[in-house]
Amino acid sequence: KEEFNELTGSREITIIESKDRKLQAQFKIIGDNNQETLVPIPTGLSVEIENGVYVHPGDILGKSSRLTVKQGDITGGLPRVQDLFEARVPKEKAILSEISGKVTIGDLTKSGRVIYVLADDGTERKYVIPPGKRIIVHQGDLVDSGDALSGGPLDPHDILRAKGINAAQMLILNEIQEVYRKQGVKIDDKHIGTIIRQMFKKLKILNPGHSMFLEGEIVDRNQVMKENKRIEEEGGEGATFEQLLLGITKASLLTDSWLSAASFQETTKVLTQASIEGRVDDLEGLKESIIIGHRIPIGTGTKFYNTQVKNAIDEGKSISEIIKEFAHPEETESVEDILDF
Repeated sequence: KEEFNELTGSREITIIESKDRKLQAQFKIIGDNNQETLVPIPTGLSVEIENGVYVHPGDILGKSSRLTVKQGDITGGLPRVQDLFEARVPKEKAILSEISGKVTIGDLTKSGRVIYVLADDGTERKYVIPPGKRIIVHQGDLVDSGDALSGGPLDPHDILRAKGINAAQMLILNEIQEVYRKQGVKIDDKHIGTIIRQMFKKLKILNPGHSMFLEGEIVDRNQVMKENKRIEEEGGEGATFEQLLLGITKASLLTDSWLSAASFQETTKVLTQASIEGRVDDLEGLKESIIIGHRIPIGTGTKFYNTQVKNAIDEGKSISEIIKEFAHPEETESVEDILDF
């Protein structure tokens, strides 16, 4: 689309989506040895160069329109934080490679541009980039599992499948921190990390093995690890599982404490389900302890602390000596320690 800008007195060319989905705008660059290189142009790009101009590596061929940049600023703020905490799939998300290998740019079809990734062991994956979406890899590029092939926000669910739990946790943490940093707000990683850890607390049982779990059951991570350790010590087969990524709303409703879940959302449903299943709440968590009026299980309220205090008193130590043993102001937790289970 060509328009005349009255302010600058020049014509502006903006790329629009073709009615024929098999067609896509491209720059054709002819090298000194007459070798042609085709560069696909995403929809909405403003062309910054004239036909026939000599270009050098690194020269700008086009820029995103101001409208596109403004929309990115709006959607990249607090709504993005909410989407990350609720583990929602982002709109127009980036397409990731599931394997490590070499990139081959294929033909343009009605569905979009075809990209192949060929691994060293001969495994090949096919990906289709929708028309007008920015492709950020080139012919012959080497990519790792989890690398983006197209532009757009990264989906934590895709990162979890491709790179594992640590990469997915760090993605959510960094994306949330980036939003607040742009606003000049400084938040310690441990506050966000505590929430993220709860989002990865549940596992889905794929094969129960010799455990007490059922196939398809959603169980607390620590409970599965404890059961598997017991079974392995007895020489049995532990349960295999799939790591889940849950939004904070769903994670709160799936807590082991029905009292905590009922105080959050869907109270009638939670209480009814707990009654049908005959569930028992051991009141070991923070929320349920506050509701009942028990000592909260943090700091000096934990069973571990009180056990250590009792043992120390039996050994003849004073309270001040006990506190000094627990206090380590020179030691700081790393992000990995905060996110670790």
